[in-house]
Amino acid sequence: ALKKSLKLLRLDYLDLYLMHWPVTGNKGSDVVSPSILDTWKAMEDLVERGFVKAIGVSNFSEKKIRDLLGHADVPISVCQ
Repeated sequence: ALKKSLKLLRLDYLDLYLMHWPVTGNKGSDVVSPSILDTWKAMEDLVERGFVKAIGVSNFSEKKIRDLLGHADVPISVCQ
């Protein structure tokens, strides 16, 4: 999805890429797929490959941020 967006925007990279609203709207034990951690790891890969300069989150609870920080190799640049 990012490569398509970069092509449409005629850009080589994005300055900032955010993961937004980490909820499914499902009640009960339904799991988000892909997981927040899997999505973050994919975003870290985009940083490492030079497609994105910084990554962050939007509308995350304090608990979700703390959980993510425990596994993040690339720091959260923005918490919107």
